[in-house]
Amino acid sequence: MGVEYESHRKTRFRRLPICLLVICLVVSPIALILLSISFATEYWLVITVDRNQLTRYQLHITSDLTDIELSRIAHSRAVGIFWECYYTNATKFLEKAPGSRNRCFQVTYHVPEHKKDRAFSFQYWQRLQLKRTHLASMAMALISCFVGFVLGILMWNCNSYRLAITASFFMVITGFLISLGMAVFHAVEFIETNTIKDPDERLFRKYWPLYIKHASVRSYGWSYMLGWTSMALSAIPATLYGLIAFHLKGDEYHDISGDRTTLSEYMGSVSTISRPIFSRKLSKYHHP
Repeated sequence: MGVEYESHRKTRFRRLPICLLVICLVVSPIALILLSISFATEYWLVITVDRNQLTRYQLHITSDLTDIELSRIAHSRAVGIFWECYYTNATKFLEKAPGSRNRCFQVTYHVPEHKKDRAFSFQYWQRLQLKRTHLASMAMALISCFVGFVLGILMWNCNSYRLAITASFFMVITGFLISLGMAVFHAVEFIETNTIKDPDERLFRKYWPLYIKHASVRSYGWSYMLGWTSMALSAIPATLYGLIAFHLKGDEYHDISGDRTTLSEYMGSVSTISRPIFSRKLSKYHHP
């Protein structure tokens, strides 16, 4: 019976990590792909401008390249980590704008050359540093998720406790970095919307004309949603890799302990050891 129990135990410990590893190898690449799409696309923040609310004069002054910044904030657009893009038919004139690539403007993480002689506010510099933090967090999350996935593949041929716990660590780091990036993204959005005090920076909402503010609606796009989804998915392999490490550690312990693995044998050994000690204590009080 002890041999049958030992065989059942080894089969149970062998099957469970394999099932968990398969789940990890399915979920990890999905999280990696979604995070990559979120990182590369521009639908993080969608600003929709209802131009039907504008007067003819307002439509006219916001439909040419005379005042490029005013024209940009007066049209619907999608903002991402790298690009701010305009897709409506009314924005075709932006194709000829300076710095435009097919109606997309690059999001900068430094002070442009023509603005370096200006004295910027503390909020402007704070926003710039937070944007860099957001970019770095999402990029490091991508790397960490990829490393965790590769370690999971290596575990298929190498049942190592250290490999499993390392993979779990990288997936935990992935979720943390995505959460940090999302938090910093909201901080940047708040600063751009409420606290920037540089009157020359007309691209920020605080200095928009009132008629554009009333016609504009801000919302989060599918790139933003994919970021949160990838964070939730990364928590699954992070947990399962930890469970795999636990079971592999249990296998190592049982391999070291030898044949004394069955519950009945263990309880029998405890009873045979403890019975003489207990009887010896009673002998102090019961003399013949």
